[in-house]
Amino acid sequence: MRGRRRGRPAARPPGPARRRVRPLRPQRDRPLAAARRYGLRVPDDLLLVCCSESAGYATTELPLTTLSLKPRRIGTAVVQLLIDAIEGVENDGPVEQVIPTELIVRTSSQRRPPRTTVSPPRSPAKD
Repeated sequence: MRGRRRGRPAARPPGPARRRVRPLRPQRDRPLAAARRYGLRVPDDLLLVCCSESAGYATTELPLTTLSLKPRRIGTAVVQLLIDAIEGVENDGPVEQVIPTELIVRTSSQRRPPRTTVSPPRSPAKD
C-alpha cells in the first residue's frame, strides 16, 4: 500500500496543480467559547480584548473590544522609508516612527456595575 493514504491515489492527474482558495474567516466567537469552557463569564469574571482589524467583533454575541494596529499605516510608512533609502535620503541614525493604534472599547472589557440585592421587607420588630 505504499504511496497511498486513506484510500486516495498516490499520483495526481497531469495538469496544473489544484488549489482551494478561501478567504480567511476569523473565528470571532472562539474567545467567548473558550471562556465558557472554563466557566468564566465575560465581562463579569474575565475582561477580554482582542488584537484584530476585523469589524466583525462588533457583531459577536457579546461585542469584543479590539486593538487595531493599523497595518495599512504601517505599510505606507515602511514603503516611504524604503523609497527614501533607495533614493539616498540621508538619516543621521536609525529612523524611529510611532504609528498610532486604535482601541475600540466594547462590552467585553467594561466591568458591569455591582448588582444590588434587594431583600424582602422585614416585619416590624415586636417588643
